[in-house]
Amino acid sequence: MAAFRFRLQGYLNLKEKLEEQSELAYGKALAHLYREQEARRILEAERQAKLCKFREDIAKKVQPQVIRGYNNYIELLKRRIAERDKSIEKAKIAAEKRRLELVEAMKQRKIIEKLRERKREEFLQQENINEQKVLDEVISYRFN
Repeated sequence: MAAFRFRLQGYLNLKEKLEEQSELAYGKALAHLYREQEARRILEAERQAKLCKFREDIAKKVQPQVIRGYNNYIELLKRRIAERDKSIEKAKIAAEKRRLELVEAMKQRKIIEKLRERKREEFLQQENINEQKVLDEVISYRFN
């Protein structure tokens, strides 16, 4: 019995490598998105802490320059949070793009794998037919 050989195996290997690269790129994009979200969460927590401290200090009668300093710092944090929101949106778009590339790479690989399986089934059927012919010849030879 001859061994099955798929003519497009090199192409399939290439598609598998492209899929792996897409998976890595998607993973990196998600990691970047999570880092951006975590940085935003930290900024938001710092902003909330400063607001609480600001409210406590106002109740204690503070100098106007201290209030101004709090306001300036809180506004700075708001701007940083807004910038981080833009970065998060860009990271989401990049992650979605990488996800779509991964899905497309998976589709292409699966198409080639299905073709390989179909060709393998055809090969096995042909091998069974050939084996049956040989058996039929052996039986007819013995019978005669």
